[in-house]
Amino acid sequence: MSVNVLFSREAILNKNGLTHMQVEINPPKAEVKENSKPVLMVIVLDRSGSMGMSADSRPVVAGESATKMDYAINSTIKFTDLLTDKDMIGVVSFDDMAVIEQKLVNVTEANKKEIIRNVRNIQPRGCTNISDALITAKKMITKEHLDNYNCKIILLSDGEANRGVCDIDGLSSIALDCLKNGITVTSLGIGLQYNSKIMDTIATSGGGLFYHIEDLSLLNNIFEEELKLSNTITAKGVKLFIKVSEPLEIGENMNEYAQEVKDDEIEIYIGDIHNQRRVLFEIKNDFVEDEKDCTFEVRVCYTNREGTQITETVEKKIRVVQSEEELKKYKENEEVVKRVATLLQNATIIYTSHLYEKGDFHGLTHALSNANSKLETLSHSYSCASGCLQATMDDLKVVASNYTTQSYSASDVKTMYARSRSATRE
Repeated sequence: MSVNVLFSREAILNKNGLTHMQVEINPPKAEVKENSKPVLMVIVLDRSGSMGMSADSRPVVAGESATKMDYAINSTIKFTDLLTDKDMIGVVSFDDMAVIEQKLVNVTEANKKEIIRNVRNIQPRGCTNISDALITAKKMITKEHLDNYNCKIILLSDGEANRGVCDIDGLSSIALDCLKNGITVTSLGIGLQYNSKIMDTIATSGGGLFYHIEDLSLLNNIFEEELKLSNTITAKGVKLFIKVSEPLEIGENMNEYAQEVKDDEIEIYIGDIHNQRRVLFEIKNDFVEDEKDCTFEVRVCYTNREGTQITETVEKKIRVVQSEEELKKYKENEEVVKRVATLLQNATIIYTSHLYEKGDFHGLTHALSNANSKLETLSHSYSCASGCLQATMDDLKVVASNYTTQSYSASDVKTMYARSRSATRE
C-alpha cells in the first residue's frame, strides 16, 4: 500500500483561504491469486409485485417476454456456476418482509439442484421492504464468515422503498453498518422506476458500486464482474483518517464516501479496494492568521490478503500566507484542480438528475446556479486550469438547457446518474 497526498497549491491565505487536497490510495498489487480469500455472496432479490412486469414495466405476454423476476432468478442461478466449492452463496428475497430463500452454503454438485430449486420458487408479490432485506442478509454473515471470506451483499431492486425504513438517512445507516462490520454492499437498480438516490446511497454507504440496468440481459455480466472484483481485493476494510495541526476547515470529501468526525480527526470509509482511489477535500481557512506551516496527518488503515491489519501514515505541510502576492509564489497542481472540477460536475449531475426525476425544477435551477458559482470561485482561485473550468461550466449549461426543455428521457437521466457516480470512484 502506498499513500500520496497532493495539494492544489501548498499554501493557503490567512483570510478566506481556499485550497484542495487529494489523497491517493494505492492498494498492494496482487502477486499470487491463490492467496485471496474465497468469496461469500448474499444475493438480495426484490420480489415485489412490479418484478412480475417486463423490463419496460409492461404486462408480460406469455411466450413473448420474460419478467424482471425471471431475469433476476436466471442470473442468480448462472452465478452459482461461477463459484468454486470454497465459495459461499445465500439468497434473500423481499416484499413486505424479507425471507431467507437459501441459507449460506458452499456450492457443490451435490447441493446445486437444491439451490436452483429454492431460487426458482421465488414469486413476485407485495411491497418493497429494502431495510428488512439488508438487515436479514447482514445477520446471515457471522464473525467466522468475516474472518475467512470476502463478504458482499448484492441488492437488486426495481422500485421505491415503501415498507420498513424508507428514508435515505436510515437506509444509509444500515448499509454503513454493514461496511463497518466488513461487508460490502453493492446495489443494482433495475428498469426506470427505482429511486436512484436511495439505491446509490445504499451502495455508496456500503462501500460497493451502484449499477443502473435497463438491459436485463446484462445481469449475468454484472454478477460476473462483481465476483471478479471480490476475487481481486488486495486491501479490505480501507479507512482513511485525517488530522490537522491547526483549525483549518476540512469539508466533506467530494467523492461522497461516508464520512464521520471522531474526536479530533475525520474518518472516511472507503471499503474493499483493488485499484487506486483518489479522495478529494476542499480546505478553507478563516481562523489561522499567522504565517506558519499546518501539518496534515493522513492515515490509511486496512487488512491485507493474509488478514494482517496495517496502517500507513503520511504527513504533509501547507503554508498559511498573508497576501495574494505571496500565494502566487506557490505552484498550482493542474491535475488536482482538474479532478476537483470533474468531481464538482459529477456531483451536480447526480444531485440535479434526482431533482429532475422528482419534477423539482426550482431546486434544480438553484443547484445549477450554486455549481456555477463554485466553478467561478475556482476559476478566480486557480489560473492553471481556467480552460478546464470553463469547459465544465459549458457542459453544465448544456445539461441545464436539456433540463429546461425537458429533453432528457427517464433512461437518459438514470444513465447520467449512474455514469456520474461511477466517475467519483476513479
